[in-house]
Amino acid sequence: AGRAINGYAWTSDFNRVSSSLLGFAMNVNLKLADISPLSQIVAIVILSISSVAFTYVFCKGRIRYLPLLASCYIGLTPFMYGCWVFKFDAPCMALSILTSIIPILFWNKLMEKSTRQKVAVLSITIVCLLIMLTSYQASSGVIVVLVLGLSMVDLLRGEKIENVLKKVALYCVAYLASAILFKLIFPDVNGSGYRETEIFQLNEMLGGVFNNVLNMISTVLSSMNVYWCLLACVVIVCFVISAISYGSKRIGVLRSLGVLLAVLPLMTIFSYGVYIVLRNAPITGRSFVGVGALFAVLAMTTFVFAKKQAYVVAAGGSLLLLYSFIVYGLAFGNGLADQKEYADFRIQQLINELVASDVDIDSGSSKLKLRGDIGPSPVMRHVIDLYPITNSIFDLQSGLNDKSYWGYRQLIDFYGVHVEAAENEEVVCDEVLSSSRYYNISRNSSGGICVDIK
Repeated sequence: AGRAINGYAWTSDFNRVSSSLLGFAMNVNLKLADISPLSQIVAIVILSISSVAFTYVFCKGRIRYLPLLASCYIGLTPFMYGCWVFKFDAPCMALSILTSIIPILFWNKLMEKSTRQKVAVLSITIVCLLIMLTSYQASSGVIVVLVLGLSMVDLLRGEKIENVLKKVALYCVAYLASAILFKLIFPDVNGSGYRETEIFQLNEMLGGVFNNVLNMISTVLSSMNVYWCLLACVVIVCFVISAISYGSKRIGVLRSLGVLLAVLPLMTIFSYGVYIVLRNAPITGRSFVGVGALFAVLAMTTFVFAKKQAYVVAAGGSLLLLYSFIVYGLAFGNGLADQKEYADFRIQQLINELVASDVDIDSGSSKLKLRGDIGPSPVMRHVIDLYPITNSIFDLQSGLNDKSYWGYRQLIDFYGVHVEAAENEEVVCDEVLSSSRYYNISRNSSGGICVDIK
């Protein structure tokens, strides 16, 4: 809504320089414009490349169809729809996923490379992670999940622990180096008051991280409906059985179980990325990019491990869950389209009532105070009832509300109501002007306008 009329980029949003550069390149201009659906097409292409690269690594240089389908979880979990609804941001968010996957392309042959080649891999990884950190930091858990997933696969295949740890160490060094460089280059990482980025003090780090992880898991579980929970359980059970069966013939049942018990909790925790150390860690859907990577690793490695006779059950559960996520995406998209129509109607109705009430909406000197929220449209309400995840990704998008300036933006910037938004001020109105099915409108002697949304 803001970028479509003002054309600003992302430099002030946590130093998302790579996002800004990509936006400038796509627009061939230093001011952005709404060029959708091109931005969505570019995001889809980037995600497609990511899926192929992801599959290529986990399948050791081969592209197999079922694992390739399973890799789609990295962009098609419901949380990710919280990213793709942003017309301008979608390509930048997809870029952060791709640059998190590129470094693992070297995983399978890393131990065969010379010291000089390993330094080159380290440098490439640092650059890729810097691009990720300057495009969309919520993706900071993706590479951690992928490295842990590949470590699990190698260990179950019987790879020496020392070799696996050496490869993990290289990526750990790159991850820390990129974070340090990001901090040195961009010492101020606050997004102009958009969200605080303060981390826990050392003496409260353990408890803080524990609470953040609990909040993340709680949010994910509460966002699932019963059908998704059942299908997710099928995917997880198939993964565990196939992984233990695969590993038992190479390293034994107990060691296979030990690998899973060690790696799975770490993958879950670090899927949250750097957010786990933030004092006010976000829990909106688009903050859980790493959860999509976690789903993708579990589903894909099931096909890597499973015997042919187990493919039917594994494929059935995994592909049905993926299909149900696609269904949700369509339902949510149609809900958003209906929401826009509903918001347009409510805004036009408000303008008509303001004009009929003879209040000043032309000079720009009046202060407007909204109280309340038009809420979801009937179609969107139905989507929310069916899919609890919608509450996590449909936050400020009703179109007219008192939650922030975004609740005023359509009315003021798109419909030309020339008033000052008093979103953070208390305005007291004592003269009632009108009362209708949708609004109560009142004003005060100073020219303030109060609208109670019904």
